Amino acid sequence: MDKNTHRIINAGLLLYRYDVTEPPKGGWVQDYKSPIYCWDDAGPKNEVGAFFFFDDEDETIKVGKNVLNQKDNMIKAFNPEFSIWITKTIIQDNLYMLDLSECKNVVDLYIILWKELLLQVAKN
Repeated sequence: MDKNTHRIINAGLLLYRYDVTEPPKGGWVQDYKSPIYCWDDAGPKNEVGAFFFFDDEDETIKVGKNVLNQKDNMIKAFNPEFSIWITKTIIQDNLYMLDLSECKNVVDLYIILWKELLLQVAKN
């Protein structure tokens, strides 16, 4: 766990996401929740409002179709045609991100976040 915990995603990279319900007409805002991932008793699956993207369009389509096949009964209410929507976006500015790919457990995650917190405190 001593490797660099930061990763830069360079401007100009194309990213894709699938939706099995029509994407929001008002744009991608943090409070958007996909209706197929919201439950009355538990709330939304994606509580933090994050958006998940792929860097390969073919893989995006493959995963979207797989989700349609797995959740076909739930999706019928929102998407009777069983369509998938693909959103393509381009990174405008470099993104500086935490790389959590080496986390093997919660302790690893806490170590990375603790180090990041100490770096931010030292910078301020």
